[in-house]
Amino acid sequence: MGNKTMKRIFGTALLGLLLAGLVAADAAAGDRWNVPANRGQQSVVEQIDVAGRTLTLGGTVYSVSPGARITDSNGNAILLRDLHAVGSPRPADFVEFWSRRSGRNGMPEVTRLRVKPAMKF
Repeated sequence: MGNKTMKRIFGTALLGLLLAGLVAADAAAGDRWNVPANRGQQSVVEQIDVAGRTLTLGGTVYSVSPGARITDSNGNAILLRDLHAVGSPRPADFVEFWSRRSGRNGMPEVTRLRVKPAMKF
């Protein structure tokens, strides 16, 4: 065989090996590449204290800063009193929230909260 043919065979084999490696790396990564970087924690609203500006989420009491961004499932701004907790006449809200540790009196503080859409069956 000629020198050109050997180069083509080697190039094709190398390209095939490279593609197989990329497919294997993608399969090994799983969902890690599809997760948004700015994802918050998710929880059900267990208790709300509007006067004290606190929320209980996942067994932890969080302070809600006055500048916290609270939105409904459509992205519209709502108030803390518009949320529904466990034990209210309406079903409790499932929320995604972002927090920081340096809140009032060392209490963790919610900086952003978004109500997740209700599941329909």
